[in-house]
Amino acid sequence: MDAAVERTGMYVPRVPQAYVDQLLHSVVSAPNSVKQPRRKPMSQLTPEEEKKILDSPPKGTFALMLLVGALIFAGWAYMFFYMFLEHGPVN
Repeated sequence: MDAAVERTGMYVPRVPQAYVDQLLHSVVSAPNSVKQPRRKPMSQLTPEEEKKILDSPPKGTFALMLLVGALIFAGWAYMFFYMFLEHGPVN
């Protein structure tokens, strides 16, 4: 041990190089090991499938619009009933 380790009492054992290599390999190769859902690329769709996709309504957009509208209404109702009406009539 060197003098600094003896003075401070701090000793950090070294990690074996094989462990470091294994860890780095698992981190680098992790995206490849994740299973992706099988989807056809847009270039391989038949004309009927492409037309069906393009003619379908955007359900996710409608859901987000409803969520935002409900949050705005809830905020307005809270401010009107609990902040405005509680103070009574204006003098």
